[in-house]
Parts: sequence; C-alpha cells; structure tokens
Amino acid sequence: MSIYEAILNIDEATFDRLMSLGVLRSNAKRDLLIYEYYLSECERHGSMQAMTNTSEEFKVSEDIVQRIVYRAPYNKKIKE
Repeated sequence: MSIYEAILNIDEATFDRLMSLGVLRSNAKRDLLIYEYYLSECERHGSMQAMTNTSEEFKVSEDIVQRIVYRAPYNKKIKE
C-alpha cells in the first residue's frame, strides 16, 4: 500500500491529477514523501534520529519535518 492510499485512500495517479487541478497544495506530494521517509527511518533509528535524517535527505529544516509529521490528519489516518 502506498502512502497515498494509506493516508488519503486514493492511488498516486488520482493524487497527481488532484494536484494538477489545483485541488491540493503544490507541496502536498513533497510532504507525503517526507512523511513516508520519516516513518521508514523511525523504524530503523527512532524518532529523534529520523527527524534529523529526514531533514538532511530532503534539505529542509527539522522544524519543517516536525510540522509535517505532527499534522493531525496524517497521524489520525495512519493510526486507524
């Protein structure tokens, strides 16, 4: 199951189409990729190191990673 299906219950093609129509923010895909990478790093290194690794991988600050990770819709959907 892709991160798109797990969080939004849609496939990647539909997600891309919604982005092209302007329904989703332009950086929504980047945020999902960051979140997916963070989750995989968490399993291997724990949450603190995963934040650092993710920020380095995507060349964004740890604050940006933290905002993406702690967004309520992502966390609620994954837990369900």
